[in-house]
Amino acid sequence: MGCVDSRSQQNDVKTAPTPQSMLHRMELLTSATTLQSESDQETVFNKELDRFLFYFNQSSIIKNEAYQKNIQEMNRLRHENNLDSQFFNNQYLYRFMKARHFDMQKSIKMFKDHLHWRKENKVDTILKDFVFWESDEVQEIYPHGYHKTDKEGRPIYIEIFKNVTFNDLYNLTTQERMKKHYYQNYEQLINKMLPCASIAANKYVGQTLTILDAKDMKLKPMEAKNFVQLVTSFSESNYPEIMGKLYVVNSPLLAQVFWKVISVMLNETIKSKICILGKDYKQKLLENIDKENLPEFLGGESDTQNGALLRKNIGPWNDFGKKIMFPHEDERILRNITQEEKDQLKQDIFNFKNKRQSVQERASQRNSVNQRQSIIKIQQNEANNSLNKSANDNIKNIDYSINILDNLEKEQIPK
Repeated sequence: MGCVDSRSQQNDVKTAPTPQSMLHRMELLTSATTLQSESDQETVFNKELDRFLFYFNQSSIIKNEAYQKNIQEMNRLRHENNLDSQFFNNQYLYRFMKARHFDMQKSIKMFKDHLHWRKENKVDTILKDFVFWESDEVQEIYPHGYHKTDKEGRPIYIEIFKNVTFNDLYNLTTQERMKKHYYQNYEQLINKMLPCASIAANKYVGQTLTILDAKDMKLKPMEAKNFVQLVTSFSESNYPEIMGKLYVVNSPLLAQVFWKVISVMLNETIKSKICILGKDYKQKLLENIDKENLPEFLGGESDTQNGALLRKNIGPWNDFGKKIMFPHEDERILRNITQEEKDQLKQDIFNFKNKRQSVQERASQRNSVNQRQSIIKIQQNEANNSLNKSANDNIKNIDYSINILDNLEKEQIPK
């Protein structure tokens, strides 16, 4: 945040729109009666947003000498890959350079790997192509989503772990579909939420504030570790520097155990952004979030129906939670889900559970083998120790006998 400053270019003072005028113009356009459908409104909104971001990106100056030296090389890479400069803008590239401490070679490698990952997982079209139609069922046991912004204008992402276990979650979906769901969330965050948050805050906003509510959490330490692995397996490498701060609230007594298990998978930069709190978290959250933006179940005044409205992703990008942010929120798309697709998901869940069970059984077998090997090793060591003790005792007896004979010879006692 501190490395970014926005100012208008001298030549564009008359033409560049201000955030206030942009918000007003978009409100007028999206409420105009001449726009007959939501898709028309969305198209106009996106055009106006693109127009603002064009000027915004042109005028954003990153005050970092290493960045200024390296951005040309990154821009060349962007041009070689024919990337959309509006999406893969300088702020986007900056995150990869910062994640690698502005080491040019490491930054380029990280970004190339990212492009390969996007292509391999079809991320460029995931906002349209992937329908997480089991979302409502998943949200019932695992409420999560974005809800308004903090005092710095950052989108607030919240997860509630009270009712979720791995077994329950994977009775509803698969790990692969959960990953795609997370990809989709990150892409919408970059495409719409952060730009809209920037307009509302009248400054560049490129990070989020995350709150994990661990009240009455049922996840076991290894499940918590697997949950973190599910997200960090792609987020650190492909969405670096997105998380500005993370608070774990209502953390149980076992939180320190969880943290020791989980922290080994995180780099030092991410660790420094994580703050584990107990039940006395309200004041800390209110230092960062206005009470009217903080959900009521966390001590604020924003009504989320105890987390049920997190799925609506309310914020400057979706003021009343009525916009369609993801394909699974479109009733027309949901009506077109065929029975064949539903049956296929059931089969995928069945296959995934069998695969997971097989992995767990193999892990259990490995543990059993390791335990048996450990027991055998202990027994061998005990046997060796016993043999060594017996041998040492025999040697001592022989030495004693030799000493007696030596003494007898010295005293010249007749036989």
